[in-house]
Parts: sequence; C-alpha cells; structure tokens
Amino acid sequence: MAQQEDPALTFLTVFNNIEATIRRILQAKPSDSFTWMVRLCEKKQIITPSQSDTLQAAANLRNSITHGSYHNGEPVADPREDIINDITAIYEFLTDPPLALSVLPQKDVVTFAPDTSVRDVLTALRNTRFSQFPIYDGRNFVGILTANSIAKWLAEDILDDGELSAISVQDVLNLAHDSQRVEFLPRTATSYHVAETLMRTSNKLRAPRFVLITEHGKKDQKPLRVVSEADVALLLESLDVFSD
Repeated sequence: MAQQEDPALTFLTVFNNIEATIRRILQAKPSDSFTWMVRLCEKKQIITPSQSDTLQAAANLRNSITHGSYHNGEPVADPREDIINDITAIYEFLTDPPLALSVLPQKDVVTFAPDTSVRDVLTALRNTRFSQFPIYDGRNFVGILTANSIAKWLAEDILDDGELSAISVQDVLNLAHDSQRVEFLPRTATSYHVAETLMRTSNKLRAPRFVLITEHGKKDQKPLRVVSEADVALLLESLDVFSD
C-alpha cells in the first residue's frame, strides 16, 4: 500500500514555491517579508484580494507548522485539504495567469484617421457591427469614436447625405468628452488587471471607459483589442472570483 503524502510537507512545498515565484515577479529583496510582498502583489493587481487573504492566512499556518512545537515528531498543525487546494490554485494562477487576449473572443480592430468622413465610419458600423473605433493621426492616438458619440452628434445635427460626407471624425470627437478616457495595456495584461482597470474606483482617478491592448502597452502601437466594460463579466469569469 502506497504511503500517503504528508499534508504538512505538501503545503510547505507549494507555499515555498509561491514565495519564490512572488519574490521573482517583484524582484524583491531577501529581507522583504512574505506578507509585504503579498500586499504589494494585490496592489499591483497581480493577485485578487481574495487570493491575498488566502495567502496571508497560509503564512500564519506556515509559521505554526515550521515554528510551533512538535508532538512525537509530528507538526503542531496539519493543513486541511481545501487550503492545500487553494494555494495550489494560486500557484498555478501566478505561474500561468489567464491573459485578457486569450479569454476574450478574437475581434479585429477597425481604426480611422481624424479627417475620415463620418459617412465611412457609419458604413463600417453597419458592415462590421463594431461600436468602438480607435482614431489615429499617423501613429498618434487621438481618441475613441463610439456609436453612441455618433448617435448623440447626429441627434443634434440632422444632416442630409451630402452634408454628412463633409463631416469628419474629428468634428464628432470634438464633442465626445469621454473619447480620451482610454488606458493602454500590453498584450501580456491578465484578465484580472484589465477587469480591475475598467472597474477602478478612485476619487483622484476615474476609471477608463476603454482599455486598448497593444504589443507593449504603448499609444503609438497598433491596437490588438478594444476592451470595454461589456467585457468585464467574461474577464472575471475566467478568474473564478466569485467561487468563495
């Protein structure tokens, strides 16, 4: 009969792997405490608040196992199976987190220049069913033109087809006050990072309306995906945030 693996040994192995991984990700000093690193990971949106709480509880258990009094060679505390499963899942999350680009359905990005006729945008809106269009002047990001912005603009200026052709994208953007509420993130951005960015609550900094994912998160790079609050539910679903 195969000998059962010691739960305490299994727990400590996974815990130590997590600590080494976090230390590497943060490039932390040997003197930086585990609890401090966990809190920093939460602040940097590397892990979720729920995962942070689990790891801090695990740290207390680790201290009990390694520094507590032993009885007949056995540790003073034996980790339950559920805590071992939880920290194993966190280790897998740290080493292979779900990326936003892999979770969200693939969707091409249609861009326009500021001097493009709004008529061309309306044609794209009808043919592609897209509702957000990043606007670039060469490689310089100008803003995001949305179907709602066009609809609001048209509601105030009912134009015939000839007049519409003379109206540029920039004309509409001038009245779209939220066109600049965009944050750029790299293709390596995790589902959690993107979701938290769109849900950000701060008195000093408003949440962006859109996240534009580019190769390295730079404004002058080709957009790979436009992410909006409509995508948040799918991003969170990939994290099992509500499984507690």
